[in-house]
Amino acid sequence: MDFVYVFHGEGARFAAAVYLTVEDARVDIADKRLSGLLTAYPVGQTVFDHVLEAGLFAGKEGAEPRYIQRFSSAHLEHYHFKDGALV
Repeated sequence: MDFVYVFHGEGARFAAAVYLTVEDARVDIADKRLSGLLTAYPVGQTVFDHVLEAGLFAGKEGAEPRYIQRFSSAHLEHYHFKDGALV
């Protein structure tokens, strides 16, 4: 499974950056002293489908579009940053 690392800045409504590796993201976030959340997202499928296939979530197969489009999971690899530092 391929993943990209998406950075959502603190207070932002939309993503601020997408990286191919967590290392590239950490360097850029540190250099710019950014605060926010860096999350690994699966490429080519929704987070909902990813956690279902991985056996990390059950009970909502056939869920409504509104549910799927808003779905997130704490099972995704993620990192919190404050002023560029990993916290």
